[in-house]
Amino acid sequence: MAPYRTRFRVRVYEAGPGGLAGPETLANYLQESAASHADLLGVGADSIAAEGLAWILTRLKLRMSRLPLLGETLSLETWPAKLDKRLALRAWRLTDSEGAPIASAIAHWGVFDIVRRRLSSFPIWLTDRVATGAPAPLDFAERSLPALAATTNEVILTPRRAELDVNGHVNNARLLGWLLEPLPDRPDRHLVEIDAAFRSECRPGDVVHSRACKGSGGLWRHALTRGTDGTDLVRAFSHWT
Repeated sequence: MAPYRTRFRVRVYEAGPGGLAGPETLANYLQESAASHADLLGVGADSIAAEGLAWILTRLKLRMSRLPLLGETLSLETWPAKLDKRLALRAWRLTDSEGAPIASAIAHWGVFDIVRRRLSSFPIWLTDRVATGAPAPLDFAERSLPALAATTNEVILTPRRAELDVNGHVNNARLLGWLLEPLPDRPDRHLVEIDAAFRSECRPGDVVHSRACKGSGGLWRHALTRGTDGTDLVRAFSHWT
């Protein structure tokens, strides 16, 4: 399958300090392009909703050569890289106007049974419509991400209405930003990679502890943990230089 190609221009409201668009903005581009491509293939949200299913993102790994600047136009290509009975591996490449790499990413997507509240196998008609393309440019170094053993930095967050998506919970792209909130501000430090496993929904009224633990070599481990029952909503690691 040939990649699906689109472009994004970094808007004023997407840029942060220094005019840089962070991983949350890039993750929004990834999700938008994935949704558009799924619609084009006939397996979008409306198509699977007719069978009581919804797409769910379970894992995302984003590797950045640099962060894009306000006003830059990015070229993005995405394609299904692998498909089995329960998970689809989607890949992305982002480049600048000169064709230089900005970022690459991979994600695992599944379909969620809305009534039974659990992951479901892909319907046969869905797998018939999706052909895989080139191998993914990345892989997941760890099959699963372990629970955070210790905490060195922590902040407490609660969802605002403005942070809720069409499903009534905090979007995964926004949760990436939440993961990085406890880290100290270091202008000389650059995010190279983030790998996040999404384990449970974050809904209105949840009190979330964003916890982080500093490791060696620029590595941080992260968790977003629901305060009421200690459930990890997200587990992640990030790598900085």
